[in-house]
Amino acid sequence: MVRVKISVAADGTVAKVELLSHSLPVFDDAVVTAARGFAFQPARYGGQPVLVEIAFTHTFQPPRRRLNRRSMQGHLSTRRCVVGFSRWERACP
Repeated sequence: MVRVKISVAADGTVAKVELLSHSLPVFDDAVVTAARGFAFQPARYGGQPVLVEIAFTHTFQPPRRRLNRRSMQGHLSTRRCVVGFSRWERACP
């Protein structure tokens, strides 16, 4: 989990990104780089655009294990699937 503080300028651009919690450097860098590319609608106070600071947290999840056809054969079964108004029998995930 990586947490950053993003300073959003009055025009909605990201003015500054500061790490609040650290993870592995590759994850820290990825979140900071992504946050610098964010674009916002300007925050307003009293009808005027203002600078704001927000906290943003990103949690990285490991990728799901991909199954190839051979390992999936035991996982598929034939059952009735319904899509819209048509029905048919096929192997459903």
